[in-house]
Amino acid sequence: MAFPAVVARNSGSNAYGTSQVINLPPGIVSGDLLIICAAFYPATPTLTWPAGWTVIFNTANTERLEIAYRHADGTEGTSITVTASASVYGGYTDYLVSGASTTTAPEVSAAATGNSANPAPAPLTPTWGAADTLWLAVEGSGFNTVTTYPAGFVNGLVAGINGDAATGSAELQANTATESPGTFTIGGLGAWVAATVGIQPAGPPPVNWHPWVTSSGWS
Repeated sequence: MAFPAVVARNSGSNAYGTSQVINLPPGIVSGDLLIICAAFYPATPTLTWPAGWTVIFNTANTERLEIAYRHADGTEGTSITVTASASVYGGYTDYLVSGASTTTAPEVSAAATGNSANPAPAPLTPTWGAADTLWLAVEGSGFNTVTTYPAGFVNGLVAGINGDAATGSAELQANTATESPGTFTIGGLGAWVAATVGIQPAGPPPVNWHPWVTSSGWS
């Protein structure tokens, strides 16, 4: 196996409104995995994602943090719109991942919540066990943006400078059965939500597979 790899990243924020536009990373190829980590404030409105997107995390603590994914098929375009039942601020980070399993959904930890300057994602033990897993540490923290990320996690992204919905995330490749990120540091005391995401690597081809063999014989 080989680790899933982040090939593109993006982040952004939206002003107060019911239509929250999320710009997707560039270079989407069919079969890649798209993951969006989005924070919305206030937390009370209901958020509706476009068809084809699956929400795997949805927890509120002053603001709402939602994480959604999609296996790309080439029809995604350059952005999506998440619709809120009432006006919200929005901030998001998103990832384009190659080499991820196309049959297993990303898995996410239990929600961790608190009121401090150090959001701490809960540990995650994915169902696939120890493997070349790509991990994401994610937090949403209302009025405060991230200043430092969990130790060992790289390529930190932050969004939410515009308005009151802030989110931050970072990534780690590690072959381990359980990942327990350390803490983020945010710009002040505040309510937060945090989670850990695990992305399974694509499996090896079947033992009788050969790139020169088709269903009708040698090619």
